Amino acid sequence: MAGDQAASAQQTRGVPRVDDRRVLNGIFWILRSGALWRDLPERYGPRTTYYKRFVRWRKVGVWDRMMDAITAAHDGDIR
Repeated sequence: MAGDQAASAQQTRGVPRVDDRRVLNGIFWILRSGALWRDLPERYGPRTTYYKRFVRWRKVGVWDRMMDAITAAHDGDIR
């Protein structure tokens, strides 16, 4: 019973988390275009979400792990 209440409380608090795939698409748009974060198109939503997630993922090594996985998948032959 207590576990059910905790789970339902977590689901209803605050603003719903933006889907990681959507955030990746927005971050990749910034990286490809060379634009500033403030120029992120409105279709992606609040730019602060994307910037904060980018910085948080950088700090915990997500980008390094992604590049390592991509490199390994292509036997080190990436450009």
